[in-house]
Amino acid sequence: MGDLANTVASGLPGAGEAGLRATLEYIKDGVFFIDAKGVVVDANAAACSQLGRARTEVIGAAVATFSGRAGFQWSSVVSRLESEPHLSYQTTHVHKSGTRVDIDLTLTRMPTQGSYLYVGIARDVTERARVEEELRQSEQRFRTLTSNLPDLVVRLDREQRYTYVNPVFVAVSGIPLESALGKTNRELGLLGDQLELWSAAIQRVFDSKAPTRLEDDFKRSDGSTITWDAQIVPERAESGEVDSVLIISRDVTERRLREEELHHKNDELTRFTYTVSHDLKSPLVTIQSFLGFLVEDAQRGDAERVARDVSFIKTAADRMAALLTDLLQLSRVGRKQSAPERVPLSELLNEALSMVAGRIAQEKPSIVLTSEPVSLYGDRLRLVEVFQNLIDNAVKFASTVPAPRIEIIAERVEGEIVIRVRDNGIGIDPRHQHKLFGLFEKLQPEIEGTGIGLALVKRIIDVHDGRIWIDSAGPGQGTTVSFTLPATKREES
Repeated sequence: MGDLANTVASGLPGAGEAGLRATLEYIKDGVFFIDAKGVVVDANAAACSQLGRARTEVIGAAVATFSGRAGFQWSSVVSRLESEPHLSYQTTHVHKSGTRVDIDLTLTRMPTQGSYLYVGIARDVTERARVEEELRQSEQRFRTLTSNLPDLVVRLDREQRYTYVNPVFVAVSGIPLESALGKTNRELGLLGDQLELWSAAIQRVFDSKAPTRLEDDFKRSDGSTITWDAQIVPERAESGEVDSVLIISRDVTERRLREEELHHKNDELTRFTYTVSHDLKSPLVTIQSFLGFLVEDAQRGDAERVARDVSFIKTAADRMAALLTDLLQLSRVGRKQSAPERVPLSELLNEALSMVAGRIAQEKPSIVLTSEPVSLYGDRLRLVEVFQNLIDNAVKFASTVPAPRIEIIAERVEGEIVIRVRDNGIGIDPRHQHKLFGLFEKLQPEIEGTGIGLALVKRIIDVHDGRIWIDSAGPGQGTTVSFTLPATKREES
């Protein structure tokens, strides 16, 4: 380092050229000494290694030779150092092989004999830059992925403040991205009564460093309920500590509803199996019993009792046949019978009335049909079954009054067609109205029928995305069965 080293060392008490050289060679960062014209006047071994050049190739060369920055001007650096004691920035050096070395560079101006000397300390951060770039790309891939997921994804730090939220969070919460970042759920007014539950679950993940799962219901602003299935996953820093958690929440509302529906259907199937076995067993017991009596009466030659036995057996067999026919109809609901079509209500009513013409002729009720020109969209055969059952029921239950009357009313209400079948018959106690759509439910055992008709009607209406209910002020006050069907664009055209 010659005269230069002595010049620099002269300002260091107790130091000489040998001590300075040893110190500079020990330093792992590159150290360059540059004159006012931008020429390297000395450099340590680390500096030469960063450039892949021998010391003789470095000393005497202009620093611009090694700079990887386009348009680099040493005069600009000198100008800045006139007003700033230190200058630090990231740059690149060009290795002799042509590769680029990422550098954190700090430049300092030192006064010397009548001039200035510039000391540059260059730290090779190529590996750090590579890792940072990989992290940047990884974070970019993460954000791209989570921005396009249908799931809600957020990241919280140890204070449970949001450091990242994806678009689903913004859409669901209604909170803009810039308003959410840096805030806690409490500050944002989120989670409501479940705030403590979720805060505790998140804290457990920080403490245990293990993921957990949480499923919870939330009220939407419109009052409906949404169910979130959330995975809370720890994110570890290089130290191994958990410095953030990732929460991935999926809207499982529809899945929950399907599970509940399946559970309901399983319960319904269990009740159905029990009820069918019970109601089929009764006529079977009758048939078995009277077959025994028939054998005994035939052996005695008692023709009158034989005829009675046969009559009981036939009645029980007919009831079993009726039950099986109705059950077969019920089992077919929902299966594809015919393509849905738009059918005028008047045609459906005429077909249904022709199918119950015998009972109408016998009971002679007054029947008033709607004049509303509406059409229904669905499976024509199933819709006829609906009206056949409802009209048949209405005639049966109105036959007990002196002047039976049946009204069929139709109207459009808020995108739906509402149909009402009203009779002035025996009525129904409000306490029992909820039972009538169950299988084999008969509130008047003395009136003929299997008790499947209304269950069949309800299932058909359900398949057509409608609703059905019963209104009656009580015994002797008549009954109205109402149901809805969607008013499709086809119907409204």
